[in-house]
Amino acid sequence: MLEKINEGLAITKANGIYDLLYEKWFGLYEVKEVGLLDILKYLIPIVLLFLAIGGYFFYRRLVERKQAEMVLRESEERFHSIFEGTGDGIILVDTETKQLSSGNFAFCQMLGYSPEELTQLGVPDIHPKKDLPYVLEQFEKQMRGEIQLAKDIPVKCKDSSVLYADIKASPISLAGKHYLLGIFRDITERKQMDEKLQISMLKYQLLFEDSRDALMMLAPPTWKFTEVNEAALNLFGASSVAEFTELGPWDVAPEKQPDGQLSSEKAQEMIATAMREGSSFFEWEHQRLDGQTFAADVLLTRLDYGEGNLLQGTVRDISERKQMELQLEKMAITDGLTSLYNRVYFTARLEDELQRSARFKSPLSLLMVDIDFFKPINDAPLIGPFSQAPKICRAILGFASRGGSRSF
Repeated sequence: MLEKINEGLAITKANGIYDLLYEKWFGLYEVKEVGLLDILKYLIPIVLLFLAIGGYFFYRRLVERKQAEMVLRESEERFHSIFEGTGDGIILVDTETKQLSSGNFAFCQMLGYSPEELTQLGVPDIHPKKDLPYVLEQFEKQMRGEIQLAKDIPVKCKDSSVLYADIKASPISLAGKHYLLGIFRDITERKQMDEKLQISMLKYQLLFEDSRDALMMLAPPTWKFTEVNEAALNLFGASSVAEFTELGPWDVAPEKQPDGQLSSEKAQEMIATAMREGSSFFEWEHQRLDGQTFAADVLLTRLDYGEGNLLQGTVRDISERKQMELQLEKMAITDGLTSLYNRVYFTARLEDELQRSARFKSPLSLLMVDIDFFKPINDAPLIGPFSQAPKICRAILGFASRGGSRSF
């Protein structure tokens, strides 16, 4: 029996069934021996995997840090380039102490301090004492972000002179500290020019208002009057500036000028000449608002401002001068005693009449009267019946002239 069992076990062991059954029944409880080599065989791949993952993340962090350092360096270089290269003054001010932390070269030159001296100053040191309350108020508003630009801020230089600047500022943080970055633009020259311009405009306004000549301003495109002085109102008989500025040059002129051209057309021609050449001077027949006409000298002057243009009109009444010119002209061609034309004018008219007679083939009569024997009549005052003698001569003869050895 025992032999049969041993034989059966031998067969079972031979075909591997015995080991399989033993492992199944008793292998769960059997403690197996594991060597160091077996442990390393499983552990090394895991360690290598973690090392690879760690190396990847370390390399990635290293690259990112290098890139960040490069970006930061480029940003610092760019900031430094702008900080030192700009023509405007730039400063950093500690918002807590109001001390100047640093300033660029332009700011140092602007105030006359060295960079080392600048860092020893505070906001109160670079502004006039009397303006300090206003300056500090603007500083606080900029620090709170309420405003960015503070205009016309007085700035005291090292030599105690004062310049004016527009200051644009914004709060920033550097290395955990809060600063106000201020950009100073020197506007002293512009402010002086503005003041000179205002003075010039005031002087012009005073001259405009106090001028004895009639002055008015005309503006495109309608070329109506936009401004007028008191002398112009008086000259044209206008009651107010508002009434006059509703009019244009053709509204204060008769329908036609003495040369027969329409006033509206000729006015546009004179305006075009003034705009093209800078000025235009001419005689003009004006008309007051009550309809009375008068002769005037007119000067139109182009005034350029910015991108626009205006015209200033200067009108001077020459009625008295024109009357005097007519009187002088009459005196030059007539005899003062008889009011008859003199020999010079008579000769010129005679040539015209001879030409007209020849052209139209009409007769021409020429009568010469010797009045040497009528000296008492010639020298007598033109009163009574003798006062009508020149008129009678002109009526009968059509054209009468007095000649003699003393005539001119």
